Amino acid sequence: MASANSWTLEIASPVAAPRLFRAAVLDWHTLAPKVASHVVASAHPVEGDGAVGSIRQFNFTSVMPFSFTKERLDFLDLDKCECKNTLIEGGAIGVSIETATSHIKVEPVADGGSLVKVESTYKLLPGVEVKDEVAKAKEAVTAIFKGAEAYLHRRTITEAMASANSWTLEIASPVAAPRLFRAAVLDWHTLAPKVASHVVASAHPVEGDGAVGSVRQFNFTSVMPFSFTKERLDFLDLDKCECKNTLIEGGAIGVSIETATSHIKVEPAADGGSLVKVESTYKLLPGVEVKDEVAKAKEAVTAIFKGAEAYLHRRTITEAMASANSWTLEIASPVAAPRLFRAAVLDWHTLAPKVASHVVASAHPVEGDGAVGSIRQFNFTSVMPFSFTKERLDFLDLDKCECKNTLIEGGAIGVSIETATSHIKVEPAADGGSLVKVESTYKLLPGVEVKDEVAKAKEAVTAIFKGAEAYLVANPDAYN
Repeated sequence: MASANSWTLEIASPVAAPRLFRAAVLDWHTLAPKVASHVVASAHPVEGDGAVGSIRQFNFTSVMPFSFTKERLDFLDLDKCECKNTLIEGGAIGVSIETATSHIKVEPVADGGSLVKVESTYKLLPGVEVKDEVAKAKEAVTAIFKGAEAYLHRRTITEAMASANSWTLEIASPVAAPRLFRAAVLDWHTLAPKVASHVVASAHPVEGDGAVGSVRQFNFTSVMPFSFTKERLDFLDLDKCECKNTLIEGGAIGVSIETATSHIKVEPAADGGSLVKVESTYKLLPGVEVKDEVAKAKEAVTAIFKGAEAYLHRRTITEAMASANSWTLEIASPVAAPRLFRAAVLDWHTLAPKVASHVVASAHPVEGDGAVGSIRQFNFTSVMPFSFTKERLDFLDLDKCECKNTLIEGGAIGVSIETATSHIKVEPAADGGSLVKVESTYKLLPGVEVKDEVAKAKEAVTAIFKGAEAYLVANPDAYN
């Protein structure tokens, strides 16, 4: 009876022989817990690396009449997709059978699929009779190959989808290509928290200095479905405003997509603006379907470039305003030019607390002796909106009663203006008096608008010279 204990089985499959053999035979210990978890709780190699002599163990759920099996690989021909295994422990070994071997061959067929041929040989223990065990064994083997086939079929569809998973987008912008590329791509980790703070909480470089291989991280607010992303710069051509990035962590990685890359090129347009071209390629995880994610991704990318564009547009306006932010003033005085220049300009830090104590509480030199490069500080009373100013002397011509100063600290610096300089020249007039000419140039901080500040500044400068003039008229021997 023992010599006759064998059965054969053939199973047709649309899957190519090598693929089915690897999945349902060689790698079944990996695949089974995924596709047949109701039967196989876990499986793992016990000995060897998959070559002849290797042993692997399958642990079963309660639906099976035994808890585990161990099988040894006795023969393997990868080219022919053929192997022989021996059941060495567990299962029905020692319960109803003494030995059991299986011979499996997966042959290619003309339609590109395969034909599985299985021969199982076993030796019953004395006194054991076979009832429906053979039928059950055939059902179990068929289930293995059909389970692997179903998995491979789904995988084929997913891989086909993944290979086609890409979308393209074009965005026209009035901003020049190099400027937009720097802002919306290269420096977006700096700009995003400023212009898109409702989405990007913070961002920072993780590795590198912005060259190829650099990694940066974006941390998002609660409006996003994920908390962060990390992206790596894989290619960069600054001259062509072109780059390629790979999403390496965070976002949808490991949730719905396996990989994601983006190719961005910002091309110059004939009107001086630019055309942004984006191509995104991604690979979905098995079983994931794309719904409205592509539309959302396009909206997000568009928002990035339009956000940068809006910022640059505002910046352009501000810079244009800043370049034109200057005013001039002329003040006639009966006092001779050299006297007025010394009192109201060169020595104003000494005179101001005397003649304008309601405004200037004190003043003193900080650095230098009054030559170019010298710095002096004015401390103001509560009538002023700021407590002090520091100014540096950048140019001085005593003979022409001319100088240039830069406000370096205090006042409106950092509050409403970025820089401020003044050019003062006191020219002699025909009547023996003088004509004061003042030109003030300043650069506003982004978003700041000028209201009545220019008028107030002119009043303040006029008050300085008229205060000095009154003092000099009252003291004709001073500053001669």
